[in-house]
Amino acid sequence: MKLGKLSKKILMTSLILSSIALVGCTTNNSTNGEKIDYVSVGDRKEPNLEELSSMDLDLIIADTSRHSEIYEDLNKIAPTIVLDSIDSSYDEYIENFETIAEIVGKEDVAKAKIEEAEKVLSDVKDKAKDKVSDEKVLTVSPKNDEYTAHTSSSFVGQVLEKAGFKNAIQSDDGEASLSLEQLVEINPDIIVYMRDDIDTTIYTEWKDTKLYKSLDAVKNNKVYTTVARGPWTQYRGFISVNTLTKEMSGWLLNN
Repeated sequence: MKLGKLSKKILMTSLILSSIALVGCTTNNSTNGEKIDYVSVGDRKEPNLEELSSMDLDLIIADTSRHSEIYEDLNKIAPTIVLDSIDSSYDEYIENFETIAEIVGKEDVAKAKIEEAEKVLSDVKDKAKDKVSDEKVLTVSPKNDEYTAHTSSSFVGQVLEKAGFKNAIQSDDGEASLSLEQLVEINPDIIVYMRDDIDTTIYTEWKDTKLYKSLDAVKNNKVYTTVARGPWTQYRGFISVNTLTKEMSGWLLNN
């Protein structure tokens, strides 16, 4: 599929290329902090097909895990592509970005954005190799009753490893739910909490226990909490890359 000159489209993921008009988006979707005028087309899991039908669309971008079952309905409204977005790794995000760029004729824009991100990652890696290359980093998004870590194959995990930070859990599964005993066994050198409201999660049950206090990260004061949950756990893309590397550099590389 190649649209050539594109006048309008709906974007159901966070993959945005400059000069392309985003005319519709689900209400709880993210625009990576950018202010963009668009029409809400319902919930991310259940887009409003009637609203979509009323719009003059050139392209619908859907997510594999959420929209595969309604692909035929979407494709009747406008040409539709389905990509792995919500669960994508960094490498998969780049593939998606290049796919969309080719469809809308923005290959040069995409190439420049990718090169810019790769330079950011490379620059941070050069600084990290002499300071934290041997330290294991555990990135965690705790929930009310679950301690969920993002592994080396997650979006966050791949970004940080490309930036020179070794993930404490090397796995092909993007997430791992840990017990307190498993956390102690992993014993990360650095813990990053990817949300700023950890006091509302299982963390509050663990933080004062003897086991939790035995962790090297805790004993060495290398536990950090982001103030930008979106780029760490919800977004995908280059703003996330910049946010992750900037915060990690500030915490661990003194810049």
